[in-house]
Amino acid sequence: MEHLSTLQNFFSNMLGSIEREMKLKSLQGFSDELESFKQRINDNFFRLVVIGEFSSGKSTFINALIGRDILSHATKETTAVLTRIVNVAENDSRKGSAVAFMKSGERLTIGNLNELKEYTTAVSTKYQVAKEIDGVEIYMPLVHVTRPLMIMDTPGLNGIAEGHLEQTQEIVKKAHACIYLIQQRGLTKDDLEFLKENLVPYQQRFIFVQNFIDEFNSVEEETLDNRIDSLRKTLTEKVFGGSSSHVFFICGVSALQELVSRDTTIKRLYATDVEDLTEDERRHLAEKSNFADFRKLLEENFSEKYLDDIQYRDTAVAILNWAKGLLQKISRRFDEDVEVYKTSREKNAAERIERLIKKIRDRRQDNLMAIRGFISAEIRKLNKELEKIITDDVQNIEQRLTQEINSCSMPDEVESKGKSLTQKISRELSRLASNTVEYCKISFQGLHQLVMERVEEYSGIRSVNVGDDFRLGALPAQQQQFQMESVIEKIRAERYAINSQLPGERAALQRANSNVRSQESNVRNLNYEEDDAQRRIYQKQNEISRMGSRPAEKVWYEDVAVERGGFFGSIMDFFSTKYEQQEFRDDSAGEQWERERRQLQNQQNYLTQQLVETQSKKSAAQRVLDRYRHNAQDSAEKIRQMEERLQRLTEKEKLECDRLDKEKTRAREEYVRTYKNRLREKVSQYLSGAARNLLDEAKKRTAEGEWKISAEAEREFNRSIEQKLNELERARLGNISVLQKKIEGLEQSKRNLERYVRSMEEKLS
Repeated sequence: MEHLSTLQNFFSNMLGSIEREMKLKSLQGFSDELESFKQRINDNFFRLVVIGEFSSGKSTFINALIGRDILSHATKETTAVLTRIVNVAENDSRKGSAVAFMKSGERLTIGNLNELKEYTTAVSTKYQVAKEIDGVEIYMPLVHVTRPLMIMDTPGLNGIAEGHLEQTQEIVKKAHACIYLIQQRGLTKDDLEFLKENLVPYQQRFIFVQNFIDEFNSVEEETLDNRIDSLRKTLTEKVFGGSSSHVFFICGVSALQELVSRDTTIKRLYATDVEDLTEDERRHLAEKSNFADFRKLLEENFSEKYLDDIQYRDTAVAILNWAKGLLQKISRRFDEDVEVYKTSREKNAAERIERLIKKIRDRRQDNLMAIRGFISAEIRKLNKELEKIITDDVQNIEQRLTQEINSCSMPDEVESKGKSLTQKISRELSRLASNTVEYCKISFQGLHQLVMERVEEYSGIRSVNVGDDFRLGALPAQQQQFQMESVIEKIRAERYAINSQLPGERAALQRANSNVRSQESNVRNLNYEEDDAQRRIYQKQNEISRMGSRPAEKVWYEDVAVERGGFFGSIMDFFSTKYEQQEFRDDSAGEQWERERRQLQNQQNYLTQQLVETQSKKSAAQRVLDRYRHNAQDSAEKIRQMEERLQRLTEKEKLECDRLDKEKTRAREEYVRTYKNRLREKVSQYLSGAARNLLDEAKKRTAEGEWKISAEAEREFNRSIEQKLNELERARLGNISVLQKKIEGLEQSKRNLERYVRSMEEKLS
């Protein structure tokens, strides 16, 4: 770590020394590249840039990496701002959120990632995104590191007119490593040129991701292993050239399958699918996507222990390469000015310079015509390449579609294939159109650089617009249903009707039987109640009988003391007691007998009333039971008749189908054969016309591009010529002090750069 810190300080100081070289500031793009390298070597974040064209599925890939379908990937939702995915821990409170950085300095938190397009795309209804928003950061767990790390999306190369190429180049210069997405057909000539011109000088570590492995053609024995072997050979030989400082890895994925496996809001894999995905199907898609291999590469090669080394050492190598390029440019300027100076110091310098000026002026038109001829020749070569690309791709599309059509053997298969061809051909041709546009744009970029090098080595480079994506028509879908005999259709219709009614009838029978069982139970309970009431009445009758007759009233006599009346009677009572005999009666036993008898009689009457009510309920319940039994018998009979009818219809259908089987087979084969021929013919005709339209559109765009490049080349050529003529004119007049001072400054910068380059090489050795 101490060594890396020393390396960082050393190259930061080197950039400061290079910055003080005044002569370098006149070089095109010097200040911007210097600032990019200063930021890159002192950056707190490790920046991993993702490069890819529209046809490489870059947005789908990043969505798959995040696990959410939030980055726009529709052409009408063009990304208008830079998007950065910041790596956070699983327990980070920011996980799953985003922040929009406004150009006003304000920061807006985006809690719902589904609203991201309102902050990033040109179709936003809330903001003028390009004018109001500077960038967006999304916070998601990506790799298990504590060092700050972010993955940076790029606009790609398919928007040169809007400055997307320049934005991508600037992002690449500030990034520390690169993920390069490869389209379905693999690396093209334009991929190789872009890698060599724009990435290899600035990046040292790459992961190349072959996307769309789910669309490999198994019929042609196209496998991922074969593709990776081919890519490794091509990259080694044609891009890195055996460089010891560059490191690259290759893997293959299906970003679409991975995204759909993780984002459950996406219900179907393709728009033409008719059923939603199950959890098992999503797990199967995750396995098929091979995305686990990419994540493993990411974790292993961008782990904590490697990040500092990649950032500082790889950036140091890029700074060294940049310094070597500066040295070459300064050396060319120095040599050119020294040649002019030497000429001005020779004998008869004025005449020699005059002849040189005249020669430049005389050859000016010839040189300009030579540049135009060079451009025209390159355009003719480009048109031939485009014709071959379009022809080959269309033939491949037709071959694949023909194989799919030929694989159909049944009417429903061939009809389904006919219905899906419209969308499939449109998707294939849209991809071909996008690839063609991409090829044109990158080819024009390379051509523009070649032309500018011929005009003036150190002139600025501006991209050329070759137009929007081609618009495609659609293949009309054809459909014809194979007709069955009407008698079979009627049989099936009747069977269907009976089968539709049977569940209801069986349910009705089940309900009827349930009612019968329930009512039988009710009747049994009422029988029990009736028997119990009769038993209890009999018991009461026995109790009344056992009471017997009413007890007789008791009568008896007793002597009772009484008082005598009058004055003398009271005196006599004092001396003696008078007794009289009285009659006594007791009927309480009879009254008790009557009360008990009345109570028993009342209970008997109550039980008798209950018996009558129970017998009434029993009669009603029996009538209901009889009705339920009748309903159940009716339902059972109806079901029996329906099942017998079904059996007869099944036998009849079998007889009819057997009778028509040979005729149907012959008709089906003829229908499939005719339909397939028609589909193949339609596909061939449509693709042939589409190829012509694509080529005509491409030639129109290349013609426009040729005119723009020629016009810019002429302006740059005339500017360069006038600059050289002015310098020669000053030299002819003997005014060489400015030229001397310029040469001295260039020589000093050249010596300083040579010293800086040697020091950096020694530091890295």
